[in-house]
Amino acid sequence: MDRENATMDITWGKNKVFSISEKMFCSCDLNPPFTAYLKVSQNDFPNLIDREFIVPAPLKAKDNWIQINNVEALTTNEWESLIQSSYTLVKSAV
Repeated sequence: MDRENATMDITWGKNKVFSISEKMFCSCDLNPPFTAYLKVSQNDFPNLIDREFIVPAPLKAKDNWIQINNVEALTTNEWESLIQSSYTLVKSAV
């Protein structure tokens, strides 16, 4: 990931929002209960939302965004891969 171009801001007083060119690619709620939002590929979307604790993101599902409601829903490798993929997908649309 090109960290020099990625930024992190706190929004709504409680969410860490990671962006590339001012376009969000990941958001995490700092307060319990845990939630995170990522853009995923059209191919990955149906498989991911079939998993426990992962649902279509409200208002963003049509654009293949998911909401993850438990940090343990994904392995460390899956988190890393999906965050990188989200970054790449958003960056390619900028």
